[in-house]
Amino acid sequence: MSNLTDTIRKLHSFRKLEVGWRFGYGGPPSDDLISRVERYLQKAAAWGIEVSDVFTGSDREILVGFYRGNDDIEITFEADGRVTLAEDKNGNQVDFVENISEADIYRRIWTFQFPPPVAIYAQSIRETSMRRTADLTALHLSLRAMAVESQSSTATAQSRLVERYANTSADSIQPSPSYPVSFGVSPITLCLTDA
Repeated sequence: MSNLTDTIRKLHSFRKLEVGWRFGYGGPPSDDLISRVERYLQKAAAWGIEVSDVFTGSDREILVGFYRGNDDIEITFEADGRVTLAEDKNGNQVDFVENISEADIYRRIWTFQFPPPVAIYAQSIRETSMRRTADLTALHLSLRAMAVESQSSTATAQSRLVERYANTSADSIQPSPSYPVSFGVSPITLCLTDA
């Protein structure tokens, strides 16, 4: 594993391989393949992937490895143009794709470097939403209970007021803006005095 400069230097060194370098097999990868792989390495470096490495095989293919902690993504560029991708997390292979398109290669390099946060936060968002819904439901029920209790208390207070002063003479009841009392249809403002 190395930085981009070392990886590209190693990639270009594959041009110097002799035919049959591996037990009578193999040879240097084509210049076009080396240039193609270099473009992917440069894009990955631009996206912040700092650790990468390259290898070549006896069929003139090039394997590119990108590494982040215990995770890696390996892309094999075959001499015939096919591309295979393998992804490992914590040493376990989690994906293997043959004949992957160029657009998907870039997408996979991007998501390797910047994993989507949806999977990380979805449960938290769901739990928070459920808690807020429960809190709002509890608040609504509390306010409703208070309103029912308030209506009941107001009705009780009004009926006591009416009973207490039912026999009071009309001369002792004087209008006043300070004591609004509602008797169901329209509010009446009363000022009660003892005669």
